[in-house]
Amino acid sequence: MDQASTLHATLVRSVERVLAALFRLLLRHGMSFTAFESIAKRVYVDVALREFGIHLLHACRECAIGLL
Repeated sequence: MDQASTLHATLVRSVERVLAALFRLLLRHGMSFTAFESIAKRVYVDVALREFGIHLLHACRECAIGLL
């Protein structure tokens, strides 16, 4: 396994652990997957816009969220 594959596998395991903890919390408090999905899409696009220099008009931001 090369270094990129090892890094990817480690990242996947880490994300799975974080999501498992988050989902336990959300389920305990009655949040549906649909509600989580809506929040996750919005935050994903917001981070891409803010931290990775992807600049879109507000209307295009809403389109990007809809594409996810």
